[in-house]
Amino acid sequence: MRWAEITSTDEQKDRFESLSRELNDRGLRNSFHQLKVSGGDFSAALKEAMAEFDQIRLGSPFGREAVPSLSRQTSESSILRSADCLVAENKQLWWPRSASLHGIKTLLNELGQALDLSGSVLIVGNGALARATAVAMVQLGFKNFQVTGRSKSRVEDMLSQLRQTFFGVHYAYVAPESLVRLPGDSSILVNTTPIVADNELLPELSYLNFLRREGWVWDLALNREETALLKEAGDLNLNRVSGYQLAAFSDAEWVRWCTGKKYLSHPDLRPVTKNVTPV
Repeated sequence: MRWAEITSTDEQKDRFESLSRELNDRGLRNSFHQLKVSGGDFSAALKEAMAEFDQIRLGSPFGREAVPSLSRQTSESSILRSADCLVAENKQLWWPRSASLHGIKTLLNELGQALDLSGSVLIVGNGALARATAVAMVQLGFKNFQVTGRSKSRVEDMLSQLRQTFFGVHYAYVAPESLVRLPGDSSILVNTTPIVADNELLPELSYLNFLRREGWVWDLALNREETALLKEAGDLNLNRVSGYQLAAFSDAEWVRWCTGKKYLSHPDLRPVTKNVTPV
C-alpha cells in the first residue's frame, strides 16, 4: 500500500512515519510519502495523488478544501463539510472520511461515565479536527458549546453550519480576550490548534478557570513532549488526553478502512505514538 499525506506543514510527519514502520513490522507492506504543497496547488496535487497512491491523508489546511471538490460524499462529510482522509474503493472511487471523528467517538465511549454531559464544551480552533470534535460530542449528548479562534468569521461559519444540522444545541463564539472571564462551567476543553510560538490563544487558555473540578483537558496538538497545557492540567489534578492518544484511536480505524482488516488495535498503537496518557 502506497499512501500519502497532502499538507502544508510537518505537523503529522512523525506520526505517519511511525505508523508506516509499525504496519510494516506487523506484515502490512506500505510506504508513506508526504506531499507538501501551498494552498493554490492543492487541486493539482490532489489529482496527481489520486492517480499515484492507494490511499490519501489530508493535512492542514486541506481538510475543508477537499470535500467541495469531490463528486461523491459520505453522510459524515456532508455534516462535517471536511475530511482528514480519502479512502479508495476498488482503486477507483474516493470517499471523504474523518478518521478523527471515529477516533473521538471511540475515545468518548471508553471514557463513558467519566464525562459530565451537563457541562459545556470549549473548543479551540475551527478546522477539520474542531468540526469532528463538535459533531462527536453532540452525538454523545453534550448540548452547550463555546468555540474560540483567531478568526471570528471562520468560527461563526463553522457554528452556522452546525446549527443547520443539530437542533436543540447551543453554540456560542467566545473572543480570545474573554476566555479568562468565562464561568467555571465547562466539562471539557479541547485544543485543536498547534503548539507554536505565535499561537496567542494558549496563554489565555492556561488559566483553566473555565473548567469544572473534575474537568478534562484535551490538547490534540501532536507534540513529542508534554505540552504546557497538559502540564498545567496535571498540576491541577485534571483529567488529560493528548494528541497522540487520539491519533492512536484514529489511525487504527483508518487502517481498518483501507485494508478491511484489524492490523492494529488501540493498545497496539499506543507504544508507537508519543506522550500517551492512558485512559
